[in-house]
Amino acid sequence: MVYSPAAADAVSPGGRDLVEARKIVLQLLSGLPSSSNGDIYKAVLDAHGLTSESAREPLKVDTPHGRQVEDVDPSHPAVWSRRLRFATDHVLHELYTNGVISPASGDSYRASGDSIPVRGNSWNGSVQYEHHHTPPPPYGRWKMAGVPSLRAELAREDLPERYLELLGVRGSQVLREGIGAFQRGLFIAAVDLLGAASEAAWFGLGAHLTDDVKLQRLVAAGDNAAEVIDRSAEGVARRSAWNKRGLKDLRSQAAHLRDLRNYGLHPTGATDDDLEPAFTEAGCAVLYMAAPRYFRQLDQIRRGLQDEEPEEA
Repeated sequence: MVYSPAAADAVSPGGRDLVEARKIVLQLLSGLPSSSNGDIYKAVLDAHGLTSESAREPLKVDTPHGRQVEDVDPSHPAVWSRRLRFATDHVLHELYTNGVISPASGDSYRASGDSIPVRGNSWNGSVQYEHHHTPPPPYGRWKMAGVPSLRAELAREDLPERYLELLGVRGSQVLREGIGAFQRGLFIAAVDLLGAASEAAWFGLGAHLTDDVKLQRLVAAGDNAAEVIDRSAEGVARRSAWNKRGLKDLRSQAAHLRDLRNYGLHPTGATDDDLEPAFTEAGCAVLYMAAPRYFRQLDQIRRGLQDEEPEEA
């Protein structure tokens, strides 16, 4: 059997896949007494315009029969649907082990396949992959755990101190107060403060990109967070200090948190149906569950850039 590393990479969930799956799972379970794995998978697929039939749509390739397939399009429905399923499995496992959800009686879990249907120039078949994704816990139905458990597990109180060098003193205080707001059920404040902490992290990152003079002026002035984020991301890419896909996820998450902060700080004006759900308990929980990984990766980039800085004479 010939396995395709390209297929395994294409079905591996990225940061954005996990964030979106968490959001959908928590919103679904917040509005229902319980939900089956099948319903949860369907909700995730529906949110991306996919169905269970998407997994059966052949991926067109130019590879001769019997050869390793390398041209795997990650946006193809058969590939995308599998990546979303693996992302959902990972999220269910994470939510369960953190005490956010608990099992409910219901259907048994059915394992996913390990191939993608393909159609060559003169053949039909499948491309095999060997992807070691996080399996879901062995339960077939889920419900939300108690609210105190949810907030205590998701709002990590050690984050501000752990990433003090990245966030700075004020940024750490902002994140600490955001965590406290979430634990007390003050969701608008919690989202706004998380967005502010995100901006502080990018200022902390940008301070190490000394080859960009304008960026250093912005960092010193504490001004124009949007441009600081953009120029910092460009500087990281320029130095190849993080992989392209991961950096794209971080930049997207930063932009989303900034949009939420701007929206949350302006209580008048038209309601944005895309942003409003983030200010509910489930939506806020999604953001705080993603925060540890987000700040950890930004701090890993910061430490890498710091190691590259020349020592002072």
